[in-house]
Amino acid sequence: MKFNKKEVEPPILNKEGSKAYKMDCKEELISRVVTSLVGESKFYTSGKDADEEMLNSIRVVLSQDPEFVLKLAVYARHVMNLRSVPLVLLVEYANATYGITDSRKYVTSVISRVDEITELLALQFRYNDVYGRNNKLPMFIKNGVASAFNKFDEYQFAKYNRDGTVRLKDALYLCHPSPKDQHQQDLFDKISNETLSTPKTWETYISANGSNKVTWEAIIPSMGYMAMMRNLRNFIENNVDVNKYVLPILTDRERVIKSKQLPFRFLSAYKAVEQLKYD
Repeated sequence: MKFNKKEVEPPILNKEGSKAYKMDCKEELISRVVTSLVGESKFYTSGKDADEEMLNSIRVVLSQDPEFVLKLAVYARHVMNLRSVPLVLLVEYANATYGITDSRKYVTSVISRVDEITELLALQFRYNDVYGRNNKLPMFIKNGVASAFNKFDEYQFAKYNRDGTVRLKDALYLCHPSPKDQHQQDLFDKISNETLSTPKTWETYISANGSNKVTWEAIIPSMGYMAMMRNLRNFIENNVDVNKYVLPILTDRERVIKSKQLPFRFLSAYKAVEQLKYD
């Protein structure tokens, strides 16, 4: 037969040319979100192209099930431990024309670190130029951020009170959070007056006392898992007793699981240490 043949759809191929599963729009969005570091290139595509593909996927799903995008933002932050892409999901929703009841709770939930407050606002201000918004902040973001202010203490605010397009003080003035008690009001006043106590972090400690064996060994017990991993090279170059102070923590199974580090972080740390052999 030449004409009366059953039509067969061509197979779905991945970028290696192998047969692949055809995903629906939500599955495709999940796949793009959980593999996105926003702006970072992937094996087969540039960061710019990868971001554009993800944005297109977000907008398709928004048109069908906007709350799915909000729930995915929470999942990406708290299960996949991603920081940038959840903010992109929130801002895409904020600049669409969909209204979900009590949607601010998703913003408050996603914001897990103080610097995510200013990151989210800075991203929205970029969108203002794209969308030509007259008002600077969608109420969805403004109200969600306002609620998030009550999640943090003075140490956390001071640790992430950094210079940038948006400062913590700016966020306070823009979102007008309501303090949960007088202590919180006093804390908001300190942010406004820029009188937050200087936090004792490894950065401030090393900056004040110098980078040497004694100072590193003194501050290591106060360092978080990621900070320890990122400073392996400094430890070794300053003759810190890594076997005593560092490796028992970095190789502890439970700490690894709770560290929320993506696999490439461990590879980066390994390469940094390996490079010392050749420097």
